[in-house]
Amino acid sequence: MRFPASFGQQRLWFLERLAPGEPACNMPYAFWLEGPLDAHALQRAMDAMVARHAVLRTSIVAFDGVPEQVVADAGTVPIEHIGLPPGPDEGERARSIAGELARRPFDLATAPLIRMALIAAGPGRHLLVLVMHHSIGDRSSVKILIDELSAVYRAETGGAPASLPPLVMEYGDYAVWQHDRMRGEELGRQLGYWRERLRGAPRVLTLPSDRPRPARRSARGGVATTDIGAATTRRLAAVAHGAGATMSATLLAGLAATLSRYARQADMLVGIEAAGRTHTELDPIAGMFTNVLPLRVSLAGDPAFTDLLGRVRDTVADGLAHEQLPFQKLVQELAPDRTLAHAPLVQVQFRYGSLTPPTLDLPGITTRSLALLTSTATLDLTVYADARQDQDGQAATRLSMEYSTDLFDAAWASRFLGCMATLLEHAADAPGTAVADLPMLSAAPAGLALIQPRRSAASPPAGRAEPGNPVEATLAQIWGDLLGTQAPVSVHDNLFALGAHSLTVTRFLARVGDAYGVDLPVHQVFAGPTIAELAGAIAAHPDFRVTAGSSRHAELDALSDEDLDQMLRAALAQRNRRRAIADHRADVYRTC
Repeated sequence: MRFPASFGQQRLWFLERLAPGEPACNMPYAFWLEGPLDAHALQRAMDAMVARHAVLRTSIVAFDGVPEQVVADAGTVPIEHIGLPPGPDEGERARSIAGELARRPFDLATAPLIRMALIAAGPGRHLLVLVMHHSIGDRSSVKILIDELSAVYRAETGGAPASLPPLVMEYGDYAVWQHDRMRGEELGRQLGYWRERLRGAPRVLTLPSDRPRPARRSARGGVATTDIGAATTRRLAAVAHGAGATMSATLLAGLAATLSRYARQADMLVGIEAAGRTHTELDPIAGMFTNVLPLRVSLAGDPAFTDLLGRVRDTVADGLAHEQLPFQKLVQELAPDRTLAHAPLVQVQFRYGSLTPPTLDLPGITTRSLALLTSTATLDLTVYADARQDQDGQAATRLSMEYSTDLFDAAWASRFLGCMATLLEHAADAPGTAVADLPMLSAAPAGLALIQPRRSAASPPAGRAEPGNPVEATLAQIWGDLLGTQAPVSVHDNLFALGAHSLTVTRFLARVGDAYGVDLPVHQVFAGPTIAELAGAIAAHPDFRVTAGSSRHAELDALSDEDLDQMLRAALAQRNRRRAIADHRADVYRTC
């Protein structure tokens, strides 16, 4: 049987065409199982799931270039049994195999678009792996499947038939309804809201990065994590309650504040994920219902954190009231001419609770979830916030970030999350403080004035450390002159915490060129903002040499701040012109 592909499926199908063979849309889950497992009953339970949910028998096939759902009348998802030879580190070997299964791509034209494997890792110990392609399910779908799989397994092992309520519709029926709805007045109403809401909004959020943005982005990615402690989580919850906001909106406000300081943008688009199950009839249906909402967040007028939280709260509520417009439709309307260099409209997304795993409940079996990674990134940054318990059983928060390795290194990602966590900690203590004055990590990875809070005097050095070689001694003298400090600068001091900013970085690089003949890239200062790190990078540079005379860089050091500002603006304008030319020459794709 054939059904139209939903708009979400169309978007993911096109992503697959754009980057075939990438596991970016794989949704992997894994569970350690300790105890006497009945593998045959587990297979019968999975067969029941395939018979119950047509989407598990669905493939996405193009007819005359248009993707459609093809649903088989019957099918199976055979559980692959993998035995490990006896030996040490069985758990680690099982995790390695699970990672390979998580990264194995799907062919959307071939059902099933879900796989399961059972890895035997010792007597009475198994690792169950489930990987689903996002085109046939979302996070709620996985919970539905895990809950129902558990119920049928319990019935199978207990000798009684499983009793699940009948489904009144299938995902294909929803896709038909969605297409019909998006042809009438409702489309005009939803589209009118978003068109007005996003009028004049910046289409790109440009963050300082370790590398220039490539002409064509890849799906390669990494993951960074940090934790917000229980005490700060409680204070943030109190701030949220006082503002009539959710914890999700509060953390999103913290992300927006951090992004604004990094990108030096007071107006930005940040994506969130809407569940898309707008009718109760859809609640028990497995399928891809989620939709991306491009929320416009403004930090204009130097708001206090509580004011920003109020703006985010209202923006989220308004967006969710208009969540039925498929993101694909919005992109077609507002960004018809696009580039392969970045995703349209939204390059950064925030998700709350998305990484909290479902619970597998099997009788006589102790289960424990295991996180699996695919080392991919569909956007520049996707920040996840999940409630968790700390070692004392207190409610805390984990921040995770999926980042594009085309642009960012692991150190950059870790520092960004650290900055966000520190900003939220200070916001929890003093929510009435202006966002621009909230401190972030002293080791912030960029030399932009807005990354550090406004201050009238430099922060004191973190600790004394004398130069250990001539290069460090020279750099300490240069930075002392540029920062105007009376006390010697420690080789381990964070230079931005001492008051460095973009103009002093420019002058520093000119002095380095004069002294050593090295054209050090600006991002090197961002990545390692201490004298010790910079001295190591300079000494290792292939052009390193000790020079005696002045050079063209010396002229920069003599320029005023206003002159340097003009030069920086001219250089950025030239760079943007080059990128615009490159984008114009690239093929135009209708991406999601």
